[in-house]
Amino acid sequence: MKKQDTWGIIKRLFFIGMKFRSWFILTLIISIILAIVSTYRPYLTMEVVDNDITKLQDKALMMKHIYLLVGLVFAETVLNFFLVYFSNFISQNVIRDIRQRLYHKLIYFKTSFFDKTPIGQLVTRAVGDVETIATVYTDGFLMVFGDVLRIVFVLIMMFSTNVHLSYITLAILPLMVVITRFFQKRLKKAFGDERNWTSNQNSFVQERLAGMPIIQVFNRQESEFKKFDEINITLKDALLRTVFIFSLFFPVRPVLVLS
Repeated sequence: MKKQDTWGIIKRLFFIGMKFRSWFILTLIISIILAIVSTYRPYLTMEVVDNDITKLQDKALMMKHIYLLVGLVFAETVLNFFLVYFSNFISQNVIRDIRQRLYHKLIYFKTSFFDKTPIGQLVTRAVGDVETIATVYTDGFLMVFGDVLRIVFVLIMMFSTNVHLSYITLAILPLMVVITRFFQKRLKKAFGDERNWTSNQNSFVQERLAGMPIIQVFNRQESEFKKFDEINITLKDALLRTVFIFSLFFPVRPVLVLS
């Protein structure tokens, strides 16, 4: 079977999500409003400090802007709640649809397929790997669109405030792209190893539990336990490798931003 590229898979997932078009559009609108509100809030804070307090020293105008600032914070909190809620609502509906399709396809496979393929591996692919698709909607389409829109608004606000400082701030951008790409490749491999070894462990456990009488008849308990221990240790190392890469990546991001 031909291996699909990443954009092809994302395109297919996008069209599956379009079955819930009304919810998708509603979440998209919330994402746009949230990007505007979250961008305008720091600008309003600057206006309060620079104009209302420092220049004009107008208490009434300052209190008016402070009330507006509190309202924006409250609105941002509510919008974040609905964005996360509707994103997860769409993702869970998409997962339900994919699992139904997958199960309907699996039950019509030939018996020879199940003789050659471990049941534990099929369970892992149908349950665990499908669950991973949820991140495409919770942290994918909608979140990325909102973040990109927010970046555009922030850049517009930055250049309208101070052009020279904006260029200085953006000077760190190429380094951020290189470092992000560096960690992206390693995380992709780490996640792949993690899924593969999880599948191997589930397959091993399912086959040994199903064939437990045979293992006991031939007195293979110790050797099978050693095999399980090796798989378990390898899976633990794969999980720790993922955590280690994340533990390096997350502290690096704020350092680059602050620099």
